[in-house]
This record gives sequence, structure tokens and C-alpha cells, in this order.
Amino acid sequence: MRHLDLSHRILLCGVSSITGYALLRGYGGKLRAFRSSYSRQAGLRNLPEFCLETPTLIRRTLGENITGTVLYTHAVCDVPKCEENPAWAREVNVTQMTRLLDELSPGCRFVYLSSDHVFSGDGAYTEGDPVSPLSEYGRTRVEAERVVLTRENTLVVRVGLPIGPSPDGRTGHMDWLRHRLRSGLPITLVRDESRSVVWSEDLAERILLLARSTVTGIRHIAAAAHVARPLLARHLMKSMGLDGEVRISCRKEQPAPHIGRIELKTRHTDELARPLPGIFGRPPKGIRSFRATCRA
Repeated sequence: MRHLDLSHRILLCGVSSITGYALLRGYGGKLRAFRSSYSRQAGLRNLPEFCLETPTLIRRTLGENITGTVLYTHAVCDVPKCEENPAWAREVNVTQMTRLLDELSPGCRFVYLSSDHVFSGDGAYTEGDPVSPLSEYGRTRVEAERVVLTRENTLVVRVGLPIGPSPDGRTGHMDWLRHRLRSGLPITLVRDESRSVVWSEDLAERILLLARSTVTGIRHIAAAAHVARPLLARHLMKSMGLDGEVRISCRKEQPAPHIGRIELKTRHTDELARPLPGIFGRPPKGIRSFRATCRA
């Protein structure tokens, strides 16, 4: 991994996601990291909470004059739950972020981690393509992006599917598979879904490089390949030394809106636009031992 100059500490809001947790694991000593006030994961208990429910709570937690760079990875990403309670989804994914933005100093750099769920139709998408969210979750992402981009010195980073450890050992595609296989729980995979898949550790490094840059606007994190869910699951199961039965389904059979074949491309050509390596080679250094870990 290349050396990252993080002498200027970045404030990281949200470490419960796979990407946020990868940032914490890889660069926690160089980040001022906070967990959400309702996070219950054991691995995050030692982190300070950030409360975004009111401006007063934000100032009490983060300070009166927030400057420098804020890296915002906080969101609820559960599509079915967002469909069941759209008001709650909007409160967490849009309103809470807007409250924080209102408390930032004008020159503060803000980097917002978004998702490929802003698109819906099968295809390859660059930063210039119009958004077309399929779900309530996707719509909150689009709304949050629009709010962010009204400020100067802001960057929206759209990512596909990161693969890596989770703070609770049960979420994210890799830990979800492991947990359900070891617990004897059923597994259903959607055959007509494929996404740009990257290791979370590689993604964390790229996001920090972008955060430290002067890049603004929207950037896609492209991957070497987009991968179908069943193929991805079989590869991870083999890599973890696990086996079990899975059920193959399709999008139209799912109870909640389900994206299909979404590949993130980029129209940029600089060093920070290079596609990240795929997952079929060697895992990054920090998770090369995950097979032994998953068997434990």
C-alpha cells in the first residue's frame, strides 16, 4: 500500500459500513473517527459517538468550528427497511447530513460516500449519466448528493460493492455469507444482479487519496470487472474454505426493489481514476488471512 500523507487529520463520520470500517481499520490513527449514536457493534464501542439529531448536539460532539476535511460515510443502506419507513430513511440519509453541513465552516472540504444505487437500468454508467434510482434508498442517495453539491470544495464518491470485514461480523456480503453458512441459515442469491466489486481495503485507500486531493464534483470508483452475485458468492465461499447450499433467485421475485447489472465507469483519466483491482487475485494485505479468521 502506498504511503498516505495524513498529517492533516480527517474527521470520519460513520464507521459502521464496510467502507467506513475499512477506513477505521487501515487509518484509524490518522483519522478522527466517530460512530453513530445508535451503533451497537462491539468493535466500535471505544469510539466517540456523533449525534446528528439537532444542531446543538452536533456542536457539542464535534465542536463549534469544524474545519479541514470531513469524510462522511454514514447512511442506512438496508433497502427493504428504507422501503418500509421512507421518512426514517430520509431523516438518516439526508436530513442528518444536511444538519452537519450547516455547521461546517465555509472552507471545510466535504467528501460524501454515495452508491451505485442512484442508477437502476442495466448498463455501464459514468459520472455524466443521469441518475435513475429504483428504491427509496436510492432516492435518498440522490437527494443527499444534490445537497452536497450545492457547496464549494465538495466531492461525491460513488462506489459499487465493497468486500471486506464488518464491525459486527454479520453484515456485508463476505461476513453475511460466513455467518449464515456457519449458522445453518438459508442463503438466496440474485442471479441477475452484478456490480463493480472491489476489496474494501483498496477502496479505503482510494477514498483517502481523493479526500486529500483537490478533486471536486462527482467521481466513480471503477473496478476491473463487475461480478454477478452467484459468482461472487462462490468465489468468497471457496476462498474462506466454506461450503453450503444456496438458492438462486431473480430480481422480480424479491420483495423490495432490487438493482440489476450496474457497472460503474469513469470519464476521468487521471491517476485517481484508475480502476481498482478485482477480487479474483490476491486479497489486500490486511485481509489475506480472512480464510483462517472465518474458520475460527
